[in-house]
Amino acid sequence: MMKPRTQETRIEHMDKYSRGADWNVTVNYHPCSSTSQCHTHSFYEINYVIRGGMTNEVSGKAIPMREGDAILLHPGVLHIPAAEPQSVVLNILIRPRWFTAAIPSVGEGPLFRFVALAEREEYMDYILFTGGKDIGTTLTHLLTVSRGEGAFAPLAAEGAFLSFLAALAEGATLAPAGARDAGFARFAQILAYLYEHIETVTPAALAARFGYSSAHLSRLFRRYTGSTPSALLLRARLDRAADLLTETDGSVTAVADEAGFSCMPYFHRLFRRMYGLTPAEYRRANTQREK
Repeated sequence: MMKPRTQETRIEHMDKYSRGADWNVTVNYHPCSSTSQCHTHSFYEINYVIRGGMTNEVSGKAIPMREGDAILLHPGVLHIPAAEPQSVVLNILIRPRWFTAAIPSVGEGPLFRFVALAEREEYMDYILFTGGKDIGTTLTHLLTVSRGEGAFAPLAAEGAFLSFLAALAEGATLAPAGARDAGFARFAQILAYLYEHIETVTPAALAARFGYSSAHLSRLFRRYTGSTPSALLLRARLDRAADLLTETDGSVTAVADEAGFSCMPYFHRLFRRMYGLTPAEYRRANTQREK
């Protein structure tokens, strides 16, 4: 019997990543050689490339990033982060209310405009930091205090983050996002519906629901995700299965069924191709890693 689990949503909450729900700043690492699903947040996020590289697709635009680059993402944007093999990418998650209150003025320029527009309808999707100077000291301090304990650990993390952000902005070239594509808001609704009905939806049914031909829907997906509806749906179902394998104790057959796979040999073949392990091997490896 499967353990109960929270309703699936494509909006991620900061508590999912934080050791404590009361922290305003939390720090973790993005898994290397991994591509996330297209998603949005209820928090601000900074991806900082410590080593290697990554690509972040933000509102349908692919943004390559190399060592020392960082991107600050608004909570409202849909994006797909993909880290290259052997890369080390830091994720910093920031609660919106604290962030906009903590940085009332950061001088003129893109970062100032980003903060000033943060809570308005015409907000900027992201700020890109490139070519920055060495910020090793502030980075090391942030990593250290983010793992701290005690009553003042959250406050220490907030201070370390502000120092890190100041060092990052001081020596980098700041590139704001261009005007958003008005059509992307409509596409975001299509994508949200796909994730909400991941087990049963088909590309044809998705096209019919939103009044598009299959060919036009395919063009939209290629434009905004670089993938076809079928390929993205398949990847989403495999990712759902991977989550279920580590978050529940249901049988592999039950996991496959909940993820939308009715044929077990097909599911096993695709899962192994995607993750390099059988579903059972993947569950064992990830369960051992968490202990």
